[in-house]
Amino acid sequence: ADASSPAPSLDAQDEMPKEADSSAIADAATYPSDCPSPRRPYHVLLTASSGQYQFWQTRIFHHHYLRMRAMDRCGEVGGFTRLLTLPEGRAEDSLSDEMRTIVVAELKKGEDLGFVVLNRPHSVVVALGRGDLVIPEEYILVCETDHLFLKVIPNLASADEAVGYPFHYMVPTRNAITRAIVRKFAGEAFYSQVQQVGPSPVLMTFSSLRRVASEWEDVSFALKRDAEADAEFGWMLEMWGYSVAAAKVGIRHKLLNDFQVESSSQFGNDITKNGVPNYYILHYTFSHEYSAEGVAMLDSKHGDWQFDKRQYQRVLPRSLPPPPRCVFEGAWTLWQLLHDAIVALPDWPDGGFM
Repeated sequence: ADASSPAPSLDAQDEMPKEADSSAIADAATYPSDCPSPRRPYHVLLTASSGQYQFWQTRIFHHHYLRMRAMDRCGEVGGFTRLLTLPEGRAEDSLSDEMRTIVVAELKKGEDLGFVVLNRPHSVVVALGRGDLVIPEEYILVCETDHLFLKVIPNLASADEAVGYPFHYMVPTRNAITRAIVRKFAGEAFYSQVQQVGPSPVLMTFSSLRRVASEWEDVSFALKRDAEADAEFGWMLEMWGYSVAAAKVGIRHKLLNDFQVESSSQFGNDITKNGVPNYYILHYTFSHEYSAEGVAMLDSKHGDWQFDKRQYQRVLPRSLPPPPRCVFEGAWTLWQLLHDAIVALPDWPDGGFM
């Protein structure tokens, strides 16, 4: 699409399915002849934490999940589960009435070693151990709340190979310190098998998730307790926990550059070609900064128009202003996907910055 024009609408269905829990798979449905046979549906697992910040992100994620499922010709997009961590004693939020939700108690202060992201592998282990995380599908797609689906994701995985994204900051051989840490925690037998991958987005067999979960938690905690690893990996530490754990339990990933795009005002802006998305997922973790004329602001300079999810700790306002006309396509696509969900979802509040 022309970077000077809004990205094309992805709203390509008349009616969305109301609820897409793990039982809502039509096994008797007839699918087009060009669809894979036998059908291999996957479950969508969204890991989320409490609070308004991820509450609004979850609503938007679920909206686009329903859109993707409605557009799926081949019936590969299966059920949905939100895995929610809550402080002990806190009541569930209203979204539990809209989507299948499994609640796991948040690690208490101190138990999380001062790193709340450790709740992600911990919640998966607890949900599996309690027998709560049970799905009919053989495959599972693990996502985070700041993911947006750009197009229908077919089941790209196989029984022998998961699918992941090659994060540019997750290279196991990037420097001597990283190499030494990976060797230390993966062990001599497995360190060469550690891949440039994180735990989300990842599409794998459900049995693979069960196999890696405990090791993912154990390695993540061990890395956090190690001063050198903690300093080197920082906010990426739990991602490294997964990549090391996956190598140790023998999970291999097919790394796809088009699995997701992490766009900003500096990179990741070739979103579509001839109106068709180049990627499956847009991950809006980086900020967008532009002048009023649509010129990208580089080197962390502030612009007249900006979007950074961290500015909206309570709510993303209904009146979220569109970007200037001449910004890169990444900003237009992000704004449109957010805007489409906001105007479609009932009772969306207005609001401002934190």
